Amino acid sequence: MELNNLKLIFKKYWPLFLLILFFFTILWQFKILDIPVIQEREIPCIKYTEEGNLYGGQPRCVQGPVTYYTFFIFEKIFGNLSNIFLIFLISIFHVITFILILKILKKAVKHFSLVLVFILYFFLMVILIENNLASFFAMFYLVVGFYILIYSNLKYKEGISGLFFWSSLFSSANTAIFIFIIIAYYFIHLFIHKSNEGKLVFDKNRI
Repeated sequence: MELNNLKLIFKKYWPLFLLILFFFTILWQFKILDIPVIQEREIPCIKYTEEGNLYGGQPRCVQGPVTYYTFFIFEKIFGNLSNIFLIFLISIFHVITFILILKILKKAVKHFSLVLVFILYFFLMVILIENNLASFFAMFYLVVGFYILIYSNLKYKEGISGLFFWSSLFSSANTAIFIFIIIAYYFIHLFIHKSNEGKLVFDKNRI
């Protein structure tokens, strides 16, 4: 009964909840944990990006180009305020990720639970990224790409999700195995289905 009440409360006040999550993300990441938006070792990489010499033998620039170009663009547009705007972007990405995980689990899990949403969100966006901004961007793009490819009805969802998977991979190569599994899962379900006799059948008409 208490769980049902919790669901009703969340359903009624979910915009307020997401707003709280938005500001809590800022407080948690950059105040309580005292995590800098851009690590000091990555600052020279922004300069290399501007010079067009990002991977010209510099051993410290080990993240994907999407991350460094994001830093570079924000610095060019917002100047000294770039860190503040990056914090807001990160917080918005956290909220979007939470919403997508919520939508995915509602469709994928028979017995939906808000507890499961929080567990998966915490695992993907806190534990796996290990306070690494490149990993955070990579995981965000991965979740968006997964949702679009598997659960959306967009006309060109393969191409759109591909752009997000590309962004994920070129933010951090650590997501490569996840991308491979997602794409393999998609094509298996696209071409293979169960017949009336319960056997797996390859659908040539979809080629």
